[in-house]
Amino acid sequence: MSHKRKSYTLEYKKKVIEWINSEGEGIPTRAAKKFKLPPGTVRCWWNSKEGVLKSDDSDLSRRRLTGAGRPGVILEYDDEIVEAILYLRDAKKRVTRQTVRGIALGISQREKIGDFNASDGWLSKFMERHKLSFKTYVNLN
Repeated sequence: MSHKRKSYTLEYKKKVIEWINSEGEGIPTRAAKKFKLPPGTVRCWWNSKEGVLKSDDSDLSRRRLTGAGRPGVILEYDDEIVEAILYLRDAKKRVTRQTVRGIALGISQREKIGDFNASDGWLSKFMERHKLSFKTYVNLN
């Protein structure tokens, strides 16, 4: 039977690492037994302890370190895409999800970025990242 993966906050990871440094005498497997965690998980946290211990108090509720995760393929062209959207809106042109996808795919082809397909997930996160929406504003005056 497979187990569901569990994620832990940076605060919890920090607590475990601090325990390893003090009572655990620098041995991660002791923390695995004490906190009932998989040894591989604790070793991974121990190997990235500098980042966990340096995290700000405001970051402790997060589950990943800043910069963790897959890097964006087309992030450096976000400003160009936003500029194109704003230009179309200023020109009173209709901007849809398909329009934004077309702009992004055009840029990825121009820059020869092969690993980009402008998925629904990418588009939703792009819109959230730049605080954009497709709501129609109506002027009643």
